[in-house]
Amino acid sequence: MIWESHFWKDDLLKDIGTIERWQRKPWTERQSVMLEKKVMFSAYVIRKLIEARKLSDSLSTERLNVRAYPASSSVVTTMKWEKVDCHFYMNSPVIKGRS
Repeated sequence: MIWESHFWKDDLLKDIGTIERWQRKPWTERQSVMLEKKVMFSAYVIRKLIEARKLSDSLSTERLNVRAYPASSSVVTTMKWEKVDCHFYMNSPVIKGRS
C-alpha cells in the first residue's frame, strides 16, 4: 500500500523530464532499453497510485491519444526479434485513444 505518495510522484516527474530531454536527440540502444523500462515502471506506479486513491479520479478516466504502428507481417517471435521494426508499418502510425 502506498501511504505517502509524493516520493512516487517525484520520481515520475523526474522520469518525464528525462524522456523529454531524450526527445531532442537520437537515442542509443541503451537509452531505448532505459526508456522501455521507465515507461513500464511508470505505468505500474500510476496504476498503483490510482488503486491507492492517491491520484484524482479524473486522471483514471482520462483518455490519452497514443501512436500505434500496425503490424505488417506475422507475429514477432524470439527467432525474429532482431528485425522487429520490419514487422510494423513504421511510417504509417495510427492515433488511438486509450484509457
